[in-house]
Amino acid sequence: EACRNVTISRVGCEISKKCQRVSKKNLIFIDATRTCAEPRPRKGLAAPGRTARVKASKPQSYEPRVDFVGAISVDGPLAAMTMTSSERKEAMIKGIRKPQMKRFLRENLAPWLEDGAIVVLDKGLNLKPSEVKEELKEGGAGDVKDVWILPTGTAKHISPLDNCLWHDLKEEVRKRSPDDENETAEVMENVFMNFTSEAVKQ
Repeated sequence: EACRNVTISRVGCEISKKCQRVSKKNLIFIDATRTCAEPRPRKGLAAPGRTARVKASKPQSYEPRVDFVGAISVDGPLAAMTMTSSERKEAMIKGIRKPQMKRFLRENLAPWLEDGAIVVLDKGLNLKPSEVKEELKEGGAGDVKDVWILPTGTAKHISPLDNCLWHDLKEEVRKRSPDDENETAEVMENVFMNFTSEAVKQ
């Protein structure tokens, strides 16, 4: 395990150096996350010595979830996509898979990409560089300069999404106390797309 961590750290440093050799404005980061459909507060009130409780309509272990994919540049968010449990059920999938990622690239992200973009995404999204370029081209993106696939475990060393934005996104959604799954998905996308460039650069 220690050797694996050293390898991940070394690979992360190598990719970080690659990022430093290109214009930050050309880097486009893509990643996925998920949250409970009805994010509940983490804190509650209780008498001294007693456990605080929070109210929810169903046990947390049985809560449906909202899956989320986002893309950002140094200037701010570019595109987002959500999938609720009903949408996954209709598509007969348990989570976002390659066809959904391809659709995200083609329909959500491609219209916003200009020439020279370098797309960076996690290996866990199960896409090859050639597939990424093909979908973006089909969606009308400018000339994509390169696609970098981050090895497992290195995104936290490189991607702003993995570093802080996912945490900030979920905390803000929780504060807004959405009533149901569809509202959670709507709030999640709205919060993400309104992140500022300052938030991305943190």
